[in-house]
Order: sequence, then structure tokens, then C-alpha cells
Amino acid sequence: MKKSVRLRIRSSAYTFDGSDSPEKSVEPDVIRYSTVGTFSDENGECEITVCEPDELGLGKDAVTVLSYRRTDKKALTITRKGDLSFTIPLDTRFPSVDCTLSFLGLGTSVSVWTKKLHNTVRDGTGAVLCEYSVTAGGVRVEMVRLFIEVSDNV
Repeated sequence: MKKSVRLRIRSSAYTFDGSDSPEKSVEPDVIRYSTVGTFSDENGECEITVCEPDELGLGKDAVTVLSYRRTDKKALTITRKGDLSFTIPLDTRFPSVDCTLSFLGLGTSVSVWTKKLHNTVRDGTGAVLCEYSVTAGGVRVEMVRLFIEVSDNV
């Protein structure tokens, strides 16, 4: 099953200067927008796909996919393709993973710590809440809170 869905997305990103206190940024920390995306469920393998607006500065034709197993509420993978590309596996059972963020073909190794993951999306309705921290060289550089509400009211 694949269908169009309405996505309301709220993302907060806090940057750190190495002292574990949020650093003020010239860019807004909070991004909110609503768009149409797709929800698919093929034999319990689910995906929520969104084409990111150019205004976010993620590059032209940036696409983000949240993928998960319908029966597993403790794991979810965020994959972004575009100028800034990455795959971040979030799993509350194994909260720390190493991955590579790629910007225009140049990669940076980071560790991602899953703080919270709550997913109620079934059959194209519900919500996803993810909270995770990103560390580079053992220093926390960013904390992200992502909330996506999914509805079939397109």
C-alpha cells in the first residue's frame, strides 16, 4: 500500500560549542512546515517520504525517508539524499551508532545517540517523535528533536 499523506513537521536543532551548553546561532533553531509526502507499507516495511522544500537549504531535490518495521516500535532509520546526505539508524536498544554525514561528497564521521523514539504511525496516520544527539571527536555538537505528524487529510 502506498498513499499520499499530509505531513506537519517540527524540528529543533541545538548546537553546542563543546561545553554542553546550547550556543546561540544566527540560523533559526526551529523549523516548522506542512507538506504532502507519501506513506508506504509493503509487508510490514513502512516508509514516510518527504521532498524537502528548497527554502530549508538542504539542496535541490533533497528527499528524507523515515523507514521502520511496523512491528518494531524501538527502531527507525532516517535517510536523507541530496547535497547533505546521511543515514541515521535510531534504536533505543542500541542507542549509540557511528555514521557518516556527507556534504557535497565530503564525509564526516559522527556518533549518534538515540535519546527518545516514539512512533505511532500506522496505515498512514499517527506521529513520530525522535530525539538524538550528534557527537564528533567525542564532543557533543548538536541535539535534535524531530516531530512529524502524519494524516491522510491531503
